[in-house]
Amino acid sequence: MKNIFLITLVFSFLFQSCTTNSSQNENQLIAKANDENVEIESPNTEIAEPKKDDVQDRLTPPSFESRLLWHPKGEKHNYSSPDYNRIFINPYLGFVTFDSSFKQAFEHPLETKNLYVKAKGLSSLPDDIIKLQNLERLTIVGANLINFSKDIEKLAQLPNLKALDLTGCNLLSLPKNINLLQQVEAIYLGFNNLKLLPEEICELKNLAYLNLYNNRPFIKLPNSLGKLKSLEALLIAGTKVSTFPESIGDCDKLLHITANACRLEKLPDSFGDMENLMDFNFGSNNLKELPKTFGNLPRLRIAHLSNNKLKSLPANFGKLDNLLTSNFDGNLFTEFPMQLLELKNYLGMNFVQNNIKYIPLQVTEMKYMDQIIFDSVDIRQTNLDSIAILNSNIKLWKQ
Repeated sequence: MKNIFLITLVFSFLFQSCTTNSSQNENQLIAKANDENVEIESPNTEIAEPKKDDVQDRLTPPSFESRLLWHPKGEKHNYSSPDYNRIFINPYLGFVTFDSSFKQAFEHPLETKNLYVKAKGLSSLPDDIIKLQNLERLTIVGANLINFSKDIEKLAQLPNLKALDLTGCNLLSLPKNINLLQQVEAIYLGFNNLKLLPEEICELKNLAYLNLYNNRPFIKLPNSLGKLKSLEALLIAGTKVSTFPESIGDCDKLLHITANACRLEKLPDSFGDMENLMDFNFGSNNLKELPKTFGNLPRLRIAHLSNNKLKSLPANFGKLDNLLTSNFDGNLFTEFPMQLLELKNYLGMNFVQNNIKYIPLQVTEMKYMDQIIFDSVDIRQTNLDSIAILNSNIKLWKQ
């Protein structure tokens, strides 16, 4: 009896040490997936001990040389999100030099490479902007560009212009001559009132970054989106987009998609053709299912699918060999999707606000499984105790 009592105490201690309040840890999964210096903890002796290594060393890199500036960690990139502050201009960061007005820029036209202007009330770009022949990054905030077609003609005469940021410039549409900006690699059109983009924007052969954040009326991406062969990052969060065009599968270099808080109802079958896609955020949409081609994404690392209407996963989901973590909180799962057990590099999962009542004990055999976030009211304590006993390295976060 004493032995049984002691064993019970040990089991109780192990479980308590593996659970905590997730209000402080709800972002643990993504933080770990983005940490390039993290070492994978070895599980207990009942499970094959994995090699301690760098997470990124296990992952397949892009099949091409990236042209965008991504968030660096050490000498590497995590390819999870583009570094906005290095692509464009942030006036609040000291390492970015910028001119605070057109006047300053025109006094030293050939020395001006980065120009940031708060231009409230500005209706068109000054003609002298064509003198800034070495300008690489242009940020204009708060203008009221009512004849943007003429402005594009001026910008097209700047041979070195790589990044164009028109935050909150009251743009209602883009003119068809946007295709004149062949030299531009990054365009930020956030906080405008665009409803559509002209098909001509897909003729920008060098465009690697397109951001349409919080264009509330925006409803549809161009059908010929797949012509953007250099596109690495597409950001459309806060729009009314309900699906992607079928041609998105032809975006061979697309690494990152942010489309949370949209109206997504369906993903095209071509979605699985994007062989370089590494990260996406489709949280807070209306997705009821994922396409059967979903498991064909060989380099996918992070999948945000929280707050949708998913009940199951495609049969080939377990083929995502590079997948590190995924968020399924706020969906309609009633059973644990067994496809997750096949994932070779999976670090953790989030199933808060579903109706899953049992976590298969096979999760303790997953080589790199590190943490599980769950609803404490749905899953039996004995189930959690068993996981804690079989693999004490797995952290169980109670919501």
